[in-house]
Amino acid sequence: MIRVRDDGQGMDPDAIRAKAIARGVAGAQGIDDPLQLIFAAGFSTASQVTDLSGRGVGMDVVKDRVDDLRGHIRIESIPGRAPASRSLCR
Repeated sequence: MIRVRDDGQGMDPDAIRAKAIARGVAGAQGIDDPLQLIFAAGFSTASQVTDLSGRGVGMDVVKDRVDDLRGHIRIESIPGRAPASRSLCR
């Protein structure tokens, strides 16, 4: 198991779903767990591109590599509560 913690304020599933729908991510309306939308290729919730965020690359690659290892990713996040944690379990 690999656990990754974030010192941010958690992820808001409703905001992620809304951003995905606005950006035309396929299946965004019908997905059961909106947090899984962060793994869509090219998806980003950043309002502008910076050196650290907004490019929409990375999380889809992480998911592909974990899948290649026959692992799975579980995301646990409570909006407004830090730290959020994401566990990568093999």
